[in-house]
Amino acid sequence: MFFRLILPLLFSALLTEFAHGQQGYSVPLSSVLNYQTYNVSSGIRTNTEPTVETVWSHQISLPSMSSLRIVFDAVNLGPNDLIRISSPLTGEIHLLSVNEAAKWQNHSAFFNGDTLNVELVVAPFSTASISIAGLHVGIPYNMPPELICGTDDRVLAVDSRVARIVDTTGPVPIVCSAFLISPDSCGLTAGHCFFFASFSVAQFNVPPSLANGAIQFPPVSDQFAIDQSSITFALAGTGFDWGIFRLLQNNLGQDAATVNGFFDLASSIPATGSTVEVIGYGIDSGVNNHVLQTDSGPIVGQPANIIQHMVDIQGGNSGGPIINVATGKVIGIHTNGGCGLAIGFNAGTSILNPSLQIMLPLLCDQTPGPLTADFDSKSTPTLVGSPVRFRDESLGVPSSRSWDFDGDGVIDSTAKEPVFSWVNPGTYDVTLTVSNSFGTDSITKIAEVVVIPKIAAKAPYVQDFSSGLPNDGAWNFQSDTFFGQLTSGTFGSVSPGSGGPSLIMDSFNISNESTNEAILHADLAATNGAILKYRYKETDDENDPEDGVFLSDGNSEILLNSHINGPQSWVQYTIDMTAAATTAGMTLTSDMHIIFRQKDGYSIGGNGVLIDDVELIQHDTGQANRPQASLSFTGSVDGNGFGPVLGENGPFFADIPAGAQIQFNFLGNPNSAFQLIVGPLNRNSFISSAGSFDLGLLGWPNFGDVFVVWDGFNPTTLLNAFATTGPAGTQVVQGFIPASFPPMVLGSFQALFSTANGVLLSAATEITIL
Repeated sequence: MFFRLILPLLFSALLTEFAHGQQGYSVPLSSVLNYQTYNVSSGIRTNTEPTVETVWSHQISLPSMSSLRIVFDAVNLGPNDLIRISSPLTGEIHLLSVNEAAKWQNHSAFFNGDTLNVELVVAPFSTASISIAGLHVGIPYNMPPELICGTDDRVLAVDSRVARIVDTTGPVPIVCSAFLISPDSCGLTAGHCFFFASFSVAQFNVPPSLANGAIQFPPVSDQFAIDQSSITFALAGTGFDWGIFRLLQNNLGQDAATVNGFFDLASSIPATGSTVEVIGYGIDSGVNNHVLQTDSGPIVGQPANIIQHMVDIQGGNSGGPIINVATGKVIGIHTNGGCGLAIGFNAGTSILNPSLQIMLPLLCDQTPGPLTADFDSKSTPTLVGSPVRFRDESLGVPSSRSWDFDGDGVIDSTAKEPVFSWVNPGTYDVTLTVSNSFGTDSITKIAEVVVIPKIAAKAPYVQDFSSGLPNDGAWNFQSDTFFGQLTSGTFGSVSPGSGGPSLIMDSFNISNESTNEAILHADLAATNGAILKYRYKETDDENDPEDGVFLSDGNSEILLNSHINGPQSWVQYTIDMTAAATTAGMTLTSDMHIIFRQKDGYSIGGNGVLIDDVELIQHDTGQANRPQASLSFTGSVDGNGFGPVLGENGPFFADIPAGAQIQFNFLGNPNSAFQLIVGPLNRNSFISSAGSFDLGLLGWPNFGDVFVVWDGFNPTTLLNAFATTGPAGTQVVQGFIPASFPPMVLGSFQALFSTANGVLLSAATEITIL
């Protein structure tokens, strides 16, 4: 798991308003350190002596600074060379070998005082060089408490299991709390701490700050680098805010948990009213600023995965443990402040959060306990043959598991997070059995999965998600991880088409990306021209080649429309799937997959996309031109994409944008009268609720079909064309589609000719207004 910062970091106040609620993160958004450029280089140095020698030294002195940390631009050391950093004030020394420098990401430890000595110590006949890019310097900092539940009852604490983590890589350093939970030096903190910052060091046994509030640092041996490859975290609202990391050994080769111990995690949460304690490095004045303090108070609420409490905290407490006073075990991670604000209480993530429980045994060496079987699934109604993802959420660290997905008593999987599909429709019970050295436990969830038959959508088809995710047999929704989310809802402005809910695709885990897919199964086998229309917008979604709409025949896949750098406001797209398939050499079948795909690592608002008003439009078969009474116009094409020629066979169809000017060409008997008419191509065509005009388009048996006027769009005003072909038997008429004309399948344009032998109809050409 690798840490990844999603959004730019902009801080202007103590607290950031929580995106999914009313509480603020308990993060001090303030400067406790400043970065200063400091360019010094040793140059290339070679030790020509047979003994270890100091080949270069430099003293850094910034009077009145409370602390210093060196940032190296380049470190080029041999296997036995060292950088020796020492403090004249405290006598502390940090030796950086090539491996130690990599572990500390080319930074030194934190030192108190305003002076440091830097020496390049080189092995015999070795060559080395270093260059310094800058310094993190401590500055005075005080801020009055704002998240106190009444009066500030915090008192100084001593607990070596709780660490202060300080970020110095961004423009505004940040302080959070953290705590050890396992013998392999695994720690927990708030997920938003990793989201807002890049933490590299955990500090234990922190000394008092200076009288002006400038923070001070413990000895180098109490500073442990964070293993960046171990960092994983979630941030999807209060109760889904957690971070996990492991610590590397200190400069003495010691493990943090061996030196400082670790907390036991609770297997249950005490009742509302129970007393809890929160320990952390919150803001305070003077010498107590960002040093370890504690307070206790009651639990006041336990909504899903959340512990609400009345314990005094402050910015910097984020990530500290919430402890059950009766047992001394950790029941949660403090994350949010509300006391002193309108919300009236503080809160944190329950240690029983399902996603946290999944990640803990993957990242941390925890001792197994008694089992309680449980699982979750992405079990919205699914289609026959489509996968459903399951996840073991059992407590007690199972060593083995078995799944029965269809109730037949046969083990279908032993995976922790299996995927399964069903060949027959129906309602299925699912059973999970887990085991470890303590025993076995089992759980059966009745009617957990509903499998429905697949019914491919046929044009005309419209889906606006106003009734939630559809279960009409045409759609399937899936993610490649358990963190992906596909829901029906609203965010920001609604679609200008249908309004109301849209399809939302996002994720609730920042450090683990998910690929979401909304798949529409469509029968396109009998179409002469298949058109896809949909509306789309995104909220700062990450750009990835997987973002877009794709067309698949089950074997190969083509891109219909990329969503890279997609719009932040609603845009409607119209895609000719027939043309795309023809270009790619793909044959349209009765089960084509139209795949709306999005790769994501954050929830809607930070990332995520919205899709609405999905339409399938089919070009129906038109009528061929008749030599005695033919019609063609600019923009019309036949099923092979070629424009019509007078007297040529069709069928013909055209896509016309509203506001476009179009030209009609008529060929008939000399001086024969004609009228241009508009109507549906056949009785199965999609007819707008605005009305239609139909006059014999199916041939003579239906010549007397009903005339209906569009509301505000009378065909005789849409295109008013009454004329004769002229003495040469030809005529050209120009018209236009009003810019305000709504998008729809209009039906067809057709010319009605009057001749000495009666009435003749020209070609019927289907029209789609875009």
